[in-house]
Amino acid sequence: MNSDSLLQQYNISIPTEASNFQAYTEDGIDHAVWVYFDLPVTKTEAFILNNHLTEHLNPEFRAMRNFHLRTQAWWTPDAYENFRSGSLQQESVKPFYGLSFLIGEKNEQTNAVFLFVTSL
Repeated sequence: MNSDSLLQQYNISIPTEASNFQAYTEDGIDHAVWVYFDLPVTKTEAFILNNHLTEHLNPEFRAMRNFHLRTQAWWTPDAYENFRSGSLQQESVKPFYGLSFLIGEKNEQTNAVFLFVTSL
């Protein structure tokens, strides 16, 4: 299963304005995908709203760390001091999944978005 189909399976939409898209997948007992992309600051709030992440934001929680995916040089959530982060578990409606996310301030125009999605 590739990263696009896994994200679609869990109704996670990546905005067309996203750039520098990177993904890594693993299939074992569960399916898992790690995703990184750059997103214009002007599109970030719509991304959060469209994917129903607002209620899962936790200002005191860093859901992602570099050590979660050491094999990929592009996986650098620790590089961002200014970030919004959170996690959720969808267990009420199939497909069941867990999602962790971190949106870091890259510069005034761009945010870095990190996602980790796994089936439950």
